[in-house]
Amino acid sequence: MKRRLSVLALFLAALVAGATSGAPIFRIFVYAPAQDGSPLHTAALQYDEGGFIRLTLVNESDKSIAKVAIAGAEVTTAGCGAKLRTRLYVGGSVEALPIPPHATVVTPPRGYAPSFHTPVFITNAKRLEAASIHVQIVVMEVDFADGTSWKSEERLPHTPFDSSLAAADAGKCEDAETVGKALSTVEEFGFSPRIDKPTTGGKEGTSSPPHLFFSCSIVGTKAVCPTP
Repeated sequence: MKRRLSVLALFLAALVAGATSGAPIFRIFVYAPAQDGSPLHTAALQYDEGGFIRLTLVNESDKSIAKVAIAGAEVTTAGCGAKLRTRLYVGGSVEALPIPPHATVVTPPRGYAPSFHTPVFITNAKRLEAASIHVQIVVMEVDFADGTSWKSEERLPHTPFDSSLAAADAGKCEDAETVGKALSTVEEFGFSPRIDKPTTGGKEGTSSPPHLFFSCSIVGTKAVCPTP
């Protein structure tokens, strides 16, 4: 039975790969830029089952955290089919997430807040007429169990939290016109069973922030993420 299931899984994977071969590719670049003064830091990003992006969070304070607000800023980059225009934001609401002092937690799976879902990024990219999207995920607020709180001084700015990261992704897309036209027709989403391991930024000793890069194939009116 196990052998039959394995063969079936390989067969289905081959079908998906064949269907997406030669399809327009939409690229997504996700970062967690450094935030000076924040008691809560993102140590890693993970693409999880069902297209959800989960965060590994570290409480670097001596206090217990009760709630957090985490937002994602979507930015269009130069050379990828869209004019640089007003940024779009996802998340940002205050959500319960208990974290003991100096503890590390991973945000809940499958859409439990705080979380970020790939279809939201793609839908917003359609609005921005972009052939790729650059996302920066940041901590906006931390509410401690003792009633005190920390809030980011930069409240949903009109520029990326770290402009240098966005500038570095300029032009990182496939044929912008082809991808843009294909993206405009997307109405549904499919998810590959492949799951990327968390990334911790650059190699030890570097200043590279946590990041996650992946692509989605556009097959007809469906976006398949990540590309097999």
